[in-house]
Amino acid sequence: MRADNGQVSQGRASEAAQKPTVRDIAKLFCIPDYLLVVLGYTAYTFALGDTNQPGRLYRSNPNRTEQWPADDYEDVSSAADPLMCGGQWTTGGFVFSRQRAYRILIGADGDWTTEPTECAEG
Repeated sequence: MRADNGQVSQGRASEAAQKPTVRDIAKLFCIPDYLLVVLGYTAYTFALGDTNQPGRLYRSNPNRTEQWPADDYEDVSSAADPLMCGGQWTTGGFVFSRQRAYRILIGADGDWTTEPTECAEG
């Protein structure tokens, strides 16, 4: 796009360059660099996307998104079926791999696990 003086305007290209990326947002919440997808469910924040452990789901401390205990994770799916995304629907948290959907279950005592749902590929 040309401005009136004949110079190329930066316009939308510079605006797009200034928009924060997922990694920029993750840094604001002190989420480790190797995790890509973050979802909130109850008082916890969950993250997935570890390239070294693609089927692993991590959980923060309750109400403390900047604290990620090294032992608070669950291997939900195999490395051959990596977790892709997650979210919350009504009162439940879910994560999705290429082949399945998994429900996040949190007990009254704070213990948590996941279980496969009836949802399969397709």
